[in-house]
Amino acid sequence: MAVVGVAGFLAAPPLVKSIAETKIGELLHRPVAIEGVSINPYALSAEVRGFRVLEREGGATAVSVKSLYANVEAESLFRGGVVVQEVKVVEPVISVVRFEGQRYNWSDVVEELLNKPDDGTKTGFAVHNIRIEQGRIEFDDRPLKQKHSISELDLGVPFVSNLPSQVETFVEPLLAMKVDGTPFEIRGKAKPFSESRESVVDLKFQGFDLTRYVDYLPVEKTFRLPGARFSSDLELRFAQPPNAAPDLSVKGTLGLDDVEIQHADGRPAIKLAAVRVGIDKLAPVAGELALGTVSIDKPDLSVSRGRDGQLSLQALIPKRAPLPSDKQAAPAAPSSGTKPFALSLAEFKLTGGRVHITDELPASPYQKTLQDLHVSLRQLRLPGSEPAALDFGFGTGSGETFEHKGSLAIAPLKASGTLVAAGVDVPALKPYLEAALKQAEVLSGKVD
Repeated sequence: MAVVGVAGFLAAPPLVKSIAETKIGELLHRPVAIEGVSINPYALSAEVRGFRVLEREGGATAVSVKSLYANVEAESLFRGGVVVQEVKVVEPVISVVRFEGQRYNWSDVVEELLNKPDDGTKTGFAVHNIRIEQGRIEFDDRPLKQKHSISELDLGVPFVSNLPSQVETFVEPLLAMKVDGTPFEIRGKAKPFSESRESVVDLKFQGFDLTRYVDYLPVEKTFRLPGARFSSDLELRFAQPPNAAPDLSVKGTLGLDDVEIQHADGRPAIKLAAVRVGIDKLAPVAGELALGTVSIDKPDLSVSRGRDGQLSLQALIPKRAPLPSDKQAAPAAPSSGTKPFALSLAEFKLTGGRVHITDELPASPYQKTLQDLHVSLRQLRLPGSEPAALDFGFGTGSGETFEHKGSLAIAPLKASGTLVAAGVDVPALKPYLEAALKQAEVLSGKVD
C-alpha cells in the first residue's frame, strides 16, 4: 500500500501531466498547458489545475479551467465501464469566434470529430454529481462586429449514465447564468418519494434584451427592434404516474417590457409599455392551455393605408423563401377521433392605448388619433358555444367617445352588443363623404 501511495501521490502526477498535454494537444491541434496534477490513489480521485488550450495559431487562450476534480468509484472495475461519483469544474472559460462564411475558431475540431468513422464500440459510463462553477463563454461575432458573453455560469447535473450504478446523488438540476448581463436561472427539484416520480423545474429570468439577437433571425429583416426585454417566471412539472402516460405541465408568467418595433426605414410602428401572459396551465400532452390574465399596457400603434390599399403593419411580417416541401406536402386532414385542443382565457385586457391612423386611399388623406383605447375580453373558451364578454372603447382629441358593451362567439363567429358614440366630428369625415356629397360640403356638426 505504501508503494501505491508513493506512486500515486508523487510519481504519477508529472507523468499524467506530460501525457495529457501531448495527447490533448494532438487531438485538438492546439498547444495545451497544465499547471499541475494531483492524484489520491486511496480515494480514487484526481484534480487538474491550470488547464489551458491556446488558439491554433498560438497566442490567445481558447479554453481555460482553474481546476477539474473527479472522483471515480471502485465499482468501475465490475461494471464494464467508468462510474464517476463526482465531477467538479471551477471557472471554465471558452472563447468562440465567428468568421466570415459561417466559420468558427473551433470548426476544424468539430468537423474532424463528426467525420471520424464509427468503429462500433460502445463505452459504458455513469457520471454522477456534475457541477460547473463560475463558468464563462465569450462569443466574438466578427462579421457583425458584436460580442456576447455568458458569465457566472453554474450548472448542476445529477447524473449522465448508460450504466446501472448505486451512487448517492446529491447535486440537484441547476442552470444559472448571466447572458449579456441578464440573469437566468433554471432550478430543478426532484421528489424521489412521490408515487408519480414528480420533478419540478423553475425557469426564471428578468429583462433579457432581445434587441441584440434580431440579426440572427433566419428571415429577411423587415423591421427594426430598438427595444424589447423578455422575462420569464415559469414552473415546469414532469410526472410519470403508475400505469399512465407521462404528464408535462407548465404554469407561470411571461412578460415583455419596453417593446419598440419600427419599419425597416425607421418609421414608428408599434410600442408596448408592458405585456404579461399569465399561464394557469399548459398541458401539451393533454392538449390543454388555460390562460389567466393576458394584459397589454399603453400600446402605441402607427397605422397607415397607402394608395394601393395595403396596411403599413403588413410590411412588418418577415418574409421567408418558399421551401420545396411547401408544394409537395398537402395539409393533412384532421382525424375524426382527434381530441380538439382546449383553450381558455380568463381575461384579456388592454389599457391606455393610442392608435395613429393615416389613410391615403381617399382623394383627401384622412388622419386621426385614437386615445384612451381599452379592451376587455372575458371568459373565452374554445371549443365552446358560450360567448365571451367583450367591452371596448376609445376617444379622440376632438372630444369624440366610443363605448361598446357586448359579447363575442368564435364558432360560429358572432358579435353582438351596444355601441354608444358621442360627439362624432362629422366634418373630419370629409375624405369619405366627398364621393357622396359632390355638390355639398359639411362645415360643422357633431353626431351622438
